[in-house]
Amino acid sequence: MKLLFLLFALPLCVSANDTALHDGRFGPGPLDMDDGRESPVRMEREHLQVDFGYQFTAMHAIFTFRNSAPQGTVEHLVGFPDIGAASVEMKRRDPEHARVISERVNTAPLLDLRTLIDGKERKAALRLGEVKPGGDTDRTTVWSFDKASGIRAWHVVRVQFPAGKEVTIERYYRVQNGTSALGVAFFHYTTATGGVWQGRIGRLQVDATLSNGLKVGEIVWPDTKLGRGKTLDAADAIYATQPARSEWQVIGDTHLRLVWTDFEPRTEKQRRGFKLSRPFHGW
Repeated sequence: MKLLFLLFALPLCVSANDTALHDGRFGPGPLDMDDGRESPVRMEREHLQVDFGYQFTAMHAIFTFRNSAPQGTVEHLVGFPDIGAASVEMKRRDPEHARVISERVNTAPLLDLRTLIDGKERKAALRLGEVKPGGDTDRTTVWSFDKASGIRAWHVVRVQFPAGKEVTIERYYRVQNGTSALGVAFFHYTTATGGVWQGRIGRLQVDATLSNGLKVGEIVWPDTKLGRGKTLDAADAIYATQPARSEWQVIGDTHLRLVWTDFEPRTEKQRRGFKLSRPFHGW
């Protein structure tokens, strides 16, 4: 699984005026492994507890890792991208073009972010990084008005992984959902950040709780009829709930579950993430 950190990002090819993206769709990646090397640490499991609300989504993500090395301790600087924070910094540096930058990015910073290592809370530091033109490999960069320079932002924490032992990294946060002029609000999460960790991801379990009155029968799928009885066409289907309806287990009226095992998001396109979508009529 030799892959640069966060190689894949949300592939939305529409203007910022029509679509509002959201942050929080990335898992953890080791920032000190961005030269193509593969870490000896494997992501064995990730359990994502998602509270999908009308305007905001709350996430409790639990990642379980194991250092496969026979001896010694591996230390990584683990980072979570925050495109909204990078946008705030770019606008601070270039206030004259703040409105244009906001329209391009249209992403708010993460809210109420907490990080726990093996059950103990750790303060994550916000780290900013400069990006030169052509240096954005993961679409997490916010560019200046003239696109001559860019900024990335991460919430970082240094983590030790002893040989043969499991280490858990937990992350809590809230984020405002993305929106589309088509009349849907969505939360998207990518599994592709597992690329630089060793081997295949052992297991992913997503438990999605629908809140603010939303029921499973109201989730937006590719064949859902929206305004005027129209369904999403092929180009707009990226805004619908993914993967296919048949892969989600209906646990209750407001509870969906998704389980994948032994997968490699770099080579398995259908395992690169999931999306939850609901009707949207304005905040």
